[in-house]
Parts: sequence; structure tokens; C-alpha cells
Amino acid sequence: MSAMAVAPGIGRVVPARDARTRGGSAHEARRAPAGELRLTARGRAVLIVLALALVGLVGLMGGRALAAGDPARTPAVVEHVVAPGETLWDIAATVTPAGESVNSTVGQLVRLNGLSSDQLMAGQTIALPRG
Repeated sequence: MSAMAVAPGIGRVVPARDARTRGGSAHEARRAPAGELRLTARGRAVLIVLALALVGLVGLMGGRALAAGDPARTPAVVEHVVAPGETLWDIAATVTPAGESVNSTVGQLVRLNGLSSDQLMAGQTIALPRG
């Protein structure tokens, strides 16, 4: 045998309460008026992170633009055409000042010329610091 219990009030339709006229729930009472922006803690955190990222990007790009436009920071260069059999290390050894590392000069030449490695091809033109 089976039994079924029915509680009073099941099946009744209850009208929704209007938060403005009858008090409503705490969540509904905290709603911002139309036209006003309210942010959650997560929303504020996201805006702060985005603002800091934007400031960092502008600072980075602005610093590069200033460094590129400053003639005092731009080294005087001479163009050099690579001869057959000549390596970047050979060239760096000829332009490295006494007492300095050829290795650091190779790194400077790679950066100065925008090279992806220290490999050169005969006939390639590279910039060398004047001096």
C-alpha cells in the first residue's frame, strides 16, 4: 500500500513581492538606482588590475620612445659589409675596447642589429659602434 501526504499551501500561487513597496529582501533593497553604477569587490579588483596594466604599458612604450628619440643615448654607428668567412666574433674582437669582453660586444652587436643569433652571411651589412 502507498500513502501520500499533502501539505496545506502546496499548489497555491503567491504573487511576487515588490521590493520598493513592501520591503523586499536584503539583496533587492541594495540594488542601485537606475543610472548609478555599483561594483562588486571582484569588479573593483579587475578595474584596478586593468588600470595598472595600462599604466605599465604606457610607461614601457613611453620609455622606449624617449630612449629611441634621445640622440645622446643613440650610439654613433658605422656600416660594415660582412666578408666571406668573417664571423660576428671576429668583427666583435676588432671593435672591442681593451679590457672588455668580446662576449659582451657580440651581445651588443646582436641587439644593435636586431639579429636573432650570432650567424652572419657574406655580403650582409651590419652596424658597428664607432670608436
